[in-house]
Amino acid sequence: MKKMTAMVHDIILQKKHYHHSVDFTMGNGNDTLLLAQISDRVDAFDIQKEAMQRTRQRLRAYDNVTYHLLSHAYASEVIRENIDLAVFNFGFLPGGKEELTTQLSSSAVAVHTACACLNYGGCLLLTLYPGHVQGKEEADYFDAWASGLPADQYHVMKLCMVNKENSPYILWIEKRKKASFADANK
Repeated sequence: MKKMTAMVHDIILQKKHYHHSVDFTMGNGNDTLLLAQISDRVDAFDIQKEAMQRTRQRLRAYDNVTYHLLSHAYASEVIRENIDLAVFNFGFLPGGKEELTTQLSSSAVAVHTACACLNYGGCLLLTLYPGHVQGKEEADYFDAWASGLPADQYHVMKLCMVNKENSPYILWIEKRKKASFADANK
């Protein structure tokens, strides 16, 4: 079976082109690279210099990426137009310090921002890791939040292994029609 990150890439590649994509958790740049290959414009966020350096090195051939050494919680201060695709891969930087993980307080703000900025037909992909304390908090919160999104405005799918407790999984959210910012923040 494929890893969740590979499944996310399969979902992304269902559409051949995106105008504006955002990688809200840059990490080592795997998602950023794919987005740069199929998007006119990409914004990428991370709080760790090491993540930005690795990603810049990996994407040196691409000039359509704007890098933000900034918490994704501040994305609303940077993103000034609607987006077609938003990608989150929560947890810690692979190869980095495992105790430095995404935090629900900033992750929730960023996901609400991403959801509110999505174009009609836009896609929000959250890869969650409930196998550690912070990841479990994020998973519980986003499961409840996504379950409460109005079905006439969003389609929400959860891709998970049902026979393996606390395994990583994906929440795939697609905006079906115009929704207000208040709807996305319920």
